Amino acid sequence: MIFFIEGLSKSGKSTLCKLYCRKYNAIYFKGAGQVVAGIDDKWDAYNFYMHNIIERLDQLNNYKIPILWDRGLSEAIYGNEKWARLSKVHANKSVFLIDVPFRILKKRNSLEGHEMSSNYKKYKTIISKFEHTIIKPSRISKYYITEKILITVNKEIQCRLKNI
Repeated sequence: MIFFIEGLSKSGKSTLCKLYCRKYNAIYFKGAGQVVAGIDDKWDAYNFYMHNIIERLDQLNNYKIPILWDRGLSEAIYGNEKWARLSKVHANKSVFLIDVPFRILKKRNSLEGHEMSSNYKKYKTIISKFEHTIIKPSRISKYYITEKILITVNKEIQCRLKNI
């Protein structure tokens, strides 16, 4: 099953994926991010093929090995909103949204800039179309990913895998 790991810049998406995959049996896939795959039609083609490849990998593993896709829905947030609809075509997908207060993200030098609030609203709208879980790191942990969060994420993943 594919789990999109989403959140604003500096919320802990990559950290969650890396820590989870060290502890549990899962595949970590990072979206394009810093990769320049082209613009306009070339970028859309790249995203289209990445979604197909990951969905095929999921199918080949009988949907039983979790695939954590770091920023799998980002194109729908920061670029072309049609990706949210296309991402939903594959049935076995769920979203984890890491929700860190804006003031903390600003201290971490988030790349969202003045669009932080509007991008967060886009995330909330898009994830509402998927099965999703919102992760709220605690103030006690300075809003970082903790062992407790990993355990919670794993319980949710295992529950969803049982229902396939």
